[in-house]
Amino acid sequence: MQPLDQLDATNTYYPAYALILREYNRRRFLPAFLVETFYDFEHLSNPDGGSPCNLRRQEYWTMLSGAAGQLYGSAFTWQFPPGWR
Repeated sequence: MQPLDQLDATNTYYPAYALILREYNRRRFLPAFLVETFYDFEHLSNPDGGSPCNLRRQEYWTMLSGAAGQLYGSAFTWQFPPGWR
């Protein structure tokens, strides 16, 4: 019997469904949880990375691919730039 607090943390900057589906279909499945991908208000080298459309896609792809959940990230929650409050 496994403890209830085990999750399969996933991290990707590519379409989330590919990684989530791979984890979901593993033989020794643990609930997959998307812990990091593009953040709100963040623009990396990918020009579409932090756009509202892409952020919605990430959320839908994650949940519709069998994930147990996901974390939300904002450029303001990890950089704490001046005036972040």
